[in-house]
Amino acid sequence: MNYKHLLFAILTLATPSIGLAANSFTGLWEGVDPDDGGHQVLSITHNGQGGVSLTLFDTYFSLCNGGRGISNGTGIPARRTLTSEDYKTYCYDTEQTKAGARIYNMDASGNLLKVDRSSNSLAPVFYHRVNTTAP
Repeated sequence: MNYKHLLFAILTLATPSIGLAANSFTGLWEGVDPDDGGHQVLSITHNGQGGVSLTLFDTYFSLCNGGRGISNGTGIPARRTLTSEDYKTYCYDTEQTKAGARIYNMDASGNLLKVDRSSNSLAPVFYHRVNTTAP
């Protein structure tokens, strides 16, 4: 077997596992930010490229000095971890964008996500699954 065939075989076998990992994260999640009490709704959907798209709505964005905003990014799932390196929060009132990576960890039941924001000295947010989306 030459290198091209080997690479094709590896990619073919790896792609379904990425899709299955993405399926475990897709859906609607809700949580409460313990630092400011904001109600957060996190939408995770397939992006058609083996990963997921994340969109976060929050009733109180500390990063926006309590103003309105939206956060989004793309994520790469692997088993029970979802990593987003391009995660950004856009503040509507100040028209500023603030970037920072996010890592989401899923518990064994598949119904609880934890995002650790310790790099920002913020407490973790726990999200509970509200709804799932079809793959």
